[in-house]
Amino acid sequence: RCAVDLIKDWIDKNPAGAPDAWDPFPISLRLVNWIKFLCLNDVPEEDRVVIVDSMVCQTRWLLKHLEYHLLGNHLFKNGKALVFMGLFFKGLEAEKWLKKGLEVVGKEVDEQVLFDGGHFERSPMYHSMVLEDCLDLLNIVDAKKKLALQGFADILEEKTGKMAGFLFSMTHPDSQIS
Repeated sequence: RCAVDLIKDWIDKNPAGAPDAWDPFPISLRLVNWIKFLCLNDVPEEDRVVIVDSMVCQTRWLLKHLEYHLLGNHLFKNGKALVFMGLFFKGLEAEKWLKKGLEVVGKEVDEQVLFDGGHFERSPMYHSMVLEDCLDLLNIVDAKKKLALQGFADILEEKTGKMAGFLFSMTHPDSQIS
């Protein structure tokens, strides 16, 4: 109940367009986390409706404010959130979110994951974050079992395998990253 109250409090205190709270990067993180929360918890219907309505509004905002000016991990997170929202919801609008998310993630994963499996920013921290994002995407695609997403899943599997190997090679004997 505490988590639901915190989410509803955020919704009440952050109207559409509120600075910082409605920046694309935090929206992207929030949407993915709220989906995970809703999938793992029994939320009363009246609260669920409030949360879902906010999620739809945030996704519409996100779609209009993708971080093409920053690119990198910001744009990747934007695309990931759109994929999650496109798979979480049904209908034409959800299909539009999914299509755009797949387009963004597909382009970014190809650019950001280099031939050796390393992340193009050559930061083990960013590498780890993008690897986690790819694993999240694989999990949701697998959970939805959409045949049309198999090609996307195959690309992610290849990339995450290379990324995991690269991360292992960048890990010190004390299990910490470089």
